[in-house]
Amino acid sequence: MKFASSVYQLLALCHIALASPCKPSSSTAISSVPASTTEASETESSTAFIHETTATTEFETLSGSSAMTTSFATSSAEVEPTTTTTAASGPTNLINNPGFEDSTVVPWTVYNNIGTLSIDSDSGIPPSTQAGQFSASGQNLVSMGIRQDIDSSLIVVDQEYRFSIYTKVTASNFCISQTIACGAGTGFVNSANWGAVQANGWILTTVTCSWNQARLDAGPSVQVTGVCNGLSFLADDASLVASDASD
Repeated sequence: MKFASSVYQLLALCHIALASPCKPSSSTAISSVPASTTEASETESSTAFIHETTATTEFETLSGSSAMTTSFATSSAEVEPTTTTTAASGPTNLINNPGFEDSTVVPWTVYNNIGTLSIDSDSGIPPSTQAGQFSASGQNLVSMGIRQDIDSSLIVVDQEYRFSIYTKVTASNFCISQTIACGAGTGFVNSANWGAVQANGWILTTVTCSWNQARLDAGPSVQVTGVCNGLSFLADDASLVASDASD
């Protein structure tokens, strides 16, 4: 009977061993990969995070003579929103139709209602082919030329501005002065001489000026004039911008 009892105990131990659970093991790996790109006129940035998890489970038999291994991997990616920055634009030109590229000369007009203003389609500063053409004759030392009224709501009181324009005199008759100016009503704020007939063609003239409240109330404008008996000239690429924006 003692022998039978020992056999029963041995069989019970084997049964318990066969019913023992599997032995799991696992491992986890996390990686982070940043990435960024940069350009001259704009900036783009992004960051990507990649998470990878690998789990391994091993099953061993009672004898340990063989093993079965299974594994799986999962991954996910998270990308932050991309940010783009664009460079600011250049200064605002307050003059309309500055290069006479429209089909009419509007809003340019003749000064003092003397002479004519038209579009010359063959004489503009390259690459443009158009320019404004002013012509007057038969006068007796009067102011003549072109002008454009400026919207006073666009002007900042006491802010300094630069008015510049290309001119090319084609004919003149007894001129005692030729100026470009920032105007206020029937007068002007400041002026600069732009010369007589230029041997080398086009010339660029610039004048700085500002308007106080009284001058703005009178009506701001820009002018290209001469005190002459007769005067003909071309005008192109006019500009009126705030001085701090054009530096």
